[in-house]
Amino acid sequence: MVLEFFWFAFGLVVTVSIIAIGAYIGTLRALDTFYGDGNSMFLSEEFHGRQEP
Repeated sequence: MVLEFFWFAFGLVVTVSIIAIGAYIGTLRALDTFYGDGNSMFLSEEFHGRQEP
């Protein structure tokens, strides 16, 4: 019983951590796209989503 609760709690912590890391990386990518200049940390030269003047 206690072992099952431990594994459930451990799985829940791992799941929440993975979701939080994904949301953090997604937020960084969105901010980098919105505020970034040509020196993007995430976007390569082949990215065609925004046009340079």
